[in-house]
Amino acid sequence: MQRQKNVQYDDDDLYDEEDDYGEEPQEEYTAEDKDNFATLTPVVRAELEEAGLSVSDSDIQESLWHYYWDVGKSVSYLKNARTPRQQQDKTGGAKKEKSKRKFDQAAEKSAEKAGTAANVPNKGKQQSAGDGLEKKTEQLKLSEPAAPPQPKIKSKGLDVPKLWAADKAARKGEAAFVVIGHVDHGKSTLMGRLLLDTGAVSQRDIDRYQKQAAELGKSSFALAWVMDTGSEERERGVTVDIAQHHFSADSADFTILDAPGHRDFVPNMIGGASMADLAVLVVDANQLDSGMKGQTREHILLARAVGIKKVVVAVNKLDATAPEPWSRDTFADVSKKVQTFLSEVGYSGDDLAIVPCSGLNGENVAKPPPSSGPSAWIANNHPTLLQALEHSVPSPPTETSIHSPLRLQIADVFRGGITNPLSIAGRLRTGHCQVGDVLTVLPAGETATIRGIEVGAEPRDYAVANEVVTLHITDIDPIHLRTGDLVCSSVAKPVQVVKAFTARIQALESLLPQAVDVHLGRLHAPGGISHLMYTLDEGGQQLKRKPRMVREGQKAVVKVSLGDDGQPVEVGERVVLRCAGGTVAYGTVEETG
Repeated sequence: MQRQKNVQYDDDDLYDEEDDYGEEPQEEYTAEDKDNFATLTPVVRAELEEAGLSVSDSDIQESLWHYYWDVGKSVSYLKNARTPRQQQDKTGGAKKEKSKRKFDQAAEKSAEKAGTAANVPNKGKQQSAGDGLEKKTEQLKLSEPAAPPQPKIKSKGLDVPKLWAADKAARKGEAAFVVIGHVDHGKSTLMGRLLLDTGAVSQRDIDRYQKQAAELGKSSFALAWVMDTGSEERERGVTVDIAQHHFSADSADFTILDAPGHRDFVPNMIGGASMADLAVLVVDANQLDSGMKGQTREHILLARAVGIKKVVVAVNKLDATAPEPWSRDTFADVSKKVQTFLSEVGYSGDDLAIVPCSGLNGENVAKPPPSSGPSAWIANNHPTLLQALEHSVPSPPTETSIHSPLRLQIADVFRGGITNPLSIAGRLRTGHCQVGDVLTVLPAGETATIRGIEVGAEPRDYAVANEVVTLHITDIDPIHLRTGDLVCSSVAKPVQVVKAFTARIQALESLLPQAVDVHLGRLHAPGGISHLMYTLDEGGQQLKRKPRMVREGQKAVVKVSLGDDGQPVEVGERVVLRCAGGTVAYGTVEETG
């Protein structure tokens, strides 16, 4: 998982070449950071040695820092970075001349300045020099715009739509899914088990987490720690932010978006759900009622609100049912109740798959249960969770979406290493991009250049619509980047930044002109319902103009105001309105401005 770190840096951090001094970057590491380096560096080195690679501690630690202690991503990056170089050396390829030292470059610049100073006229000619300067000043034409700065990273000029079409038949399916459900129903543990059983993490990693968790008296949380990487998450035992992990199955590549279950972090859940193709709803077979009274019900509503069309229900902890484990009656009862509520919010039977499983023990997660024993009834009647996910993978993006203007909402901003000092992550809604493209970030209006692209922790030359990507960028100050900002192509007309928009909404509570929290995907901004324009009947026709109140369950068109600075908003976007810690309405943007 990648997150922003509060680390001071200066212009030297942006230096992109090797130097001769062997100095470590002057990062301000905390005691926890140093402990992580001490624990994880030997693990990464062991993985690399198995692959026949020798990598310095400094390179390993830089990679761990960049990927926020993710061992799998660090190993993958270092393997990709080292293997081509070794192969080139073996084939006798010419080595590039080592870049000049930074101090040598500075000395050359000083020498150039000294040479210029030597050509300055002597005191006897000062007056004529001043006259020349005056004439040159008069010749300046300030009305002419300065030439735009040229990007330092050159584009390869790839025909991305053509390349994507050529590779389409050979590529696996792709899907991102958000994991939702009430706190403590086992979401992170279930996903940790899925990552372990699909080979995305090793048993050695789990053993290490087991030891660390036992030291905190939380030994049963070892699998959850695969997803919950932050110290706060591990100490509290709850997910706080959106954790992202990748794994592959036979027919598709998946990105997991593990959303927080606690009500305090519902805004993060909305952000994760807005990036997903489908949802995995995790319910505790032994605590369904408490979950439905808690965040399970709201999470289902929000999944529908942001446009998720398919839901895989994982009925978890069936190994702990009473009076006997793996109770078929308990599973049938839970399935019926969950399916009833899902149908009430608009999901049909074709949109659902319900899977019995145990995240802690791994039964029916990626592998079917044994043919004998209390869980044997599952094998011939229900797919595994992994099979249900593979059956729910959406169709690949259309040519229309790939040819559309680039749109990416920033889900995360984070510091990397010296090679990639600044990166953003998110999902491409539409369009495509490649290394060297110049981007515009809204609402700031600043530009940045793509210096590197990663999809599923693997380096790529380009990315297309629907892919969850990490873009390594340059030529922009980090102060202009915020979670929820919109990234567009600089060569196409950008999205309009507006202070208000009109939305067609479904009211979950009675609405008046009032202050609300506005959620547009990962964007969370203060705002308000400024006007109740009219209510709608079941057919969507205008019912009553300027009502005093929109009642619970009614549909209406309302005017929503944003802050004075405005936000980038497009027609058709999904919007969620919340107030006092609860969701009060959801809908779509009909008009901006």
